[in-house]
Amino acid sequence: MKKALNYLLNLDFVISGVAFLLLLAVTFVGVIMRYVFNDPLIWQEEAQLVLIVWVVYFGLSGAMRERSHVAIEMLVDAFPRPIRRTIELLGQLVVVVVLGYTLVRGFAYLQQMAATNRYTNILKLPYKYVYAALPVGCILTILNQALVVLEDFGVHWRVAPEKEEEGDENAE
Repeated sequence: MKKALNYLLNLDFVISGVAFLLLLAVTFVGVIMRYVFNDPLIWQEEAQLVLIVWVVYFGLSGAMRERSHVAIEMLVDAFPRPIRRTIELLGQLVVVVVLGYTLVRGFAYLQQMAATNRYTNILKLPYKYVYAALPVGCILTILNQALVVLEDFGVHWRVAPEKEEEGDENAE
């Protein structure tokens, strides 16, 4: 069960990583086309918008899980441990509330895009797929935030890397 959870949770890294690599490629090719061949890609900005949305919302999920999001801890670290834990827990609660609100509004926005059947101007991508990253990313981020809180309270959900067989080292 824990391995399946790890694989599922690492999907955000895969999705944001692939979207980021595509963003870099589109940008690089766009610069070459514009400045070397004097023939800019008309769809470049639209593709970059889509990819940035996916990088941001799926990258946020992974950043929360790995505790690599931006945080200013200097003031909080000055407090004694019990107060510091309370402040951190309240901060995590605020994050979940904001993400919950964003999730609700994101679903409403996604329903509006689906109901109006809107497409991007140049690539003709349905907006419902472009902005699907918003609610899905919020759900994953809330899940990851909950796992971080559980970890803070001593619940270890991560799978440790598999160790080599001890008998193999002593076989000689």
